[in-house]
Amino acid sequence: MPELVLSRYLVEEIPRIVADASDRHEKWRLKECINLGASESVLSPTASKLLSSDTNRRVVGAKHRGARYVNEINAIVSELAKKLFHVEYVEYNFWGCSCANAVSIRCLTEVGDTVFALEEPRGHKTYREDGYSGHRGLKIADIPFDVEDFNIDIDELKRRSKGQRAKAMIVGTSTFIFPHPLKKLSQIAEELGAKILYDGAHVLGLIAGGRFQDPLGEGAYIMTASLQKTFSGPVGGIILHNDPALQKKIENLMPGYQGSVGFHLASLAVTLAEMTKFGGEFATQIINNAKSLASRFDREEFDVIGKHKGYTESHTVLVDVSRFGDARRIVDELEKANIICSAFQAKRDQPASLLRIGTTEITRYGMKESDVQKIVEFMKRIIVQKEDPTQVAEDVVEFRKRFLRVQYCFDI
Repeated sequence: MPELVLSRYLVEEIPRIVADASDRHEKWRLKECINLGASESVLSPTASKLLSSDTNRRVVGAKHRGARYVNEINAIVSELAKKLFHVEYVEYNFWGCSCANAVSIRCLTEVGDTVFALEEPRGHKTYREDGYSGHRGLKIADIPFDVEDFNIDIDELKRRSKGQRAKAMIVGTSTFIFPHPLKKLSQIAEELGAKILYDGAHVLGLIAGGRFQDPLGEGAYIMTASLQKTFSGPVGGIILHNDPALQKKIENLMPGYQGSVGFHLASLAVTLAEMTKFGGEFATQIINNAKSLASRFDREEFDVIGKHKGYTESHTVLVDVSRFGDARRIVDELEKANIICSAFQAKRDQPASLLRIGTTEITRYGMKESDVQKIVEFMKRIIVQKEDPTQVAEDVVEFRKRFLRVQYCFDI
């Protein structure tokens, strides 16, 4: 396929073609789309501009020559992150959360150990058989999930774990609508002889804003996360913890898992400052928008997961659309109308029946509770009324004209 694509162009045309595609992408995604992707957000203008800074391609560390200013930024990032998350140790030079997870799992286990991990489709592949845990040679026991309450099934976990031993209990999910019962989980982990690894990839921004839960304060031993989701920073991963012995293990592993190039330092420094200043307000509005969106879906007689618990306590809303057709087909139709979201499975080995909807990016563009109500109207026109998506797209583009400026950030 690449050969067939490239055969259409002369090599000297490629820069212009790629630049044009990039421009068209930015116009579409940043000015004409309603992005409801639960795993995405948008950078502030300053953080975005700094991603092209020369500091992001230079090495970091006292032993490297020419790093005086890169090291200065690195020190700012380290201190801001420790202060924001109230931790003693932080590592953030990862290309993504999956890499941070791999390092964390390696530090907690030896080959042949048992780990408890959320069963799929909730648990990330990083800590399943076909991810790092499997490659590490670990035995994996399922943490059961209650699809009605949409959270870990504590009673069933107690039953399954009785009399067993394990080194780690890995929690956190890509459909994180309610905080995990960490205090109860920590009791079970203690009986197992395990430490809790909390994957906060999707909810780091809400944690930073103090509006979700405090994983390390509630019993987790180590937390990993993505930087680009609710945290709204550059793409990357982070590890947060408070154990000096664990930090030595991480530092010993880092050269083999991650380079020393400060590929996102300047952008991350700005994002950390923004979240320190605006994080609480931002996280509150994200959650308020999610609740408003879910409530409107409910009033329009959609089946919203978690209704009996207030729909959601995070940025994510789950809507069952199975009675309207295949969720993946519906997602395709919504994208034709410039509305971006994803399909999700309610249970393993079942077709995708849920829409996974996030409110982070629309919140950062300044939308409030009354604005998200309009989004449900657009989606209903596609899902229920079966309108031509291109007609709805015209109204979406007009709607987005009111929301083009990124909020909760500094202007410099």
